[in-house]
Amino acid sequence: MINVASTLSVASLATKGEEGMALGVYNSIIGVATIVGSLVSGYIAASFGYSWCFATGTVLTGLTVVCFWLLELIMQNDSKKVLSFR
Repeated sequence: MINVASTLSVASLATKGEEGMALGVYNSIIGVATIVGSLVSGYIAASFGYSWCFATGTVLTGLTVVCFWLLELIMQNDSKKVLSFR
């Protein structure tokens, strides 16, 4: 379900006539990420144990949440500046 929604989002955000290129780049990134993620997590699990895999995932998820939160704050501040000049 998530794959269908993300593919639809990529296709609808692409400009007219470049949907194919956008979907090709998106699918290439997904393919490379699948291979690299499997190799890296396999190495971490074999070297340090599964608990490190979960710890790494937790830290990366937390960093992603913080980055999106900061991005939202920046976007809100920029929109307030734009609105105040009108």
